[in-house]
Amino acid sequence: MITEPELRSQSELGEKWLTQLLEMLGYPAVVNIANEEDNSRCGCSLVIDHSNFSPHQIQALTGADGVTIDALQHLANTCLNAHLSSSGFFYVIELNDYRKERQVVLEKIAQEAIAYVTAHQEDYSIKNLSAAERRQIHMFFEDYPHIETFSEGKEPSRFLVVRLKKSE
Repeated sequence: MITEPELRSQSELGEKWLTQLLEMLGYPAVVNIANEEDNSRCGCSLVIDHSNFSPHQIQALTGADGVTIDALQHLANTCLNAHLSSSGFFYVIELNDYRKERQVVLEKIAQEAIAYVTAHQEDYSIKNLSAAERRQIHMFFEDYPHIETFSEGKEPSRFLVVRLKKSE
């Protein structure tokens, strides 16, 4: 479990790192820290203030299907956790409510998967998800003891499979 001073220190490190990266990329912006409500995840959201960005700049930083913001988030987690003995701290990068809106979409996809596997008793594959999104859906299904999920394939064609747990 990470202590409050460690949480603050890691969060501030992430804020400084992302602010400098955005500056180097030509997108100077203020980055705000929003600590995760769920302390079991040990992380923070780095929220990019987009008030001075044009719609084109927001789209460029988000990328098609979130590929750019996902890459920035992966880079943040890789670089900022390299010195830690465990990967217990997780950064989420948010821009223009992209993550919040995507979460709604992911929950809808998960509900569709539950309905399908329950009705058809067949596996349901979910494609075109980033590693972080697959992780979110795996976590979503932890509340459904009759459902199991696993990932198959190799990047960039890795996908998530949802199915009913087999009776033992």
